[in-house]
Amino acid sequence: MLHNLFGLIGYALAPVTLFLLGLGARHWPGGLALSWLGRIAAVSALFGLLLLESAYSGIAQRVLEASVLTWVVACALFLWRVDPRSSN
Repeated sequence: MLHNLFGLIGYALAPVTLFLLGLGARHWPGGLALSWLGRIAAVSALFGLLLLESAYSGIAQRVLEASVLTWVVACALFLWRVDPRSSN
């Protein structure tokens, strides 16, 4: 029961968090593409969230998780290519 409750909370927060991260990325130098990706991932995660109680719940869960994973990988690649020495 706790597993389902905390899973639902995490899934419910995913679209909101991705959207807010996408909005925040607009202000990062060179973060415009990442900003758009965050918002697209948020819509995709919301789509997955809305389908969780359907006959396609397994696919919906994978869509939601893939949205979060896509953002994490894209953000890691973005940070990897940013040279911290060039910020001054």
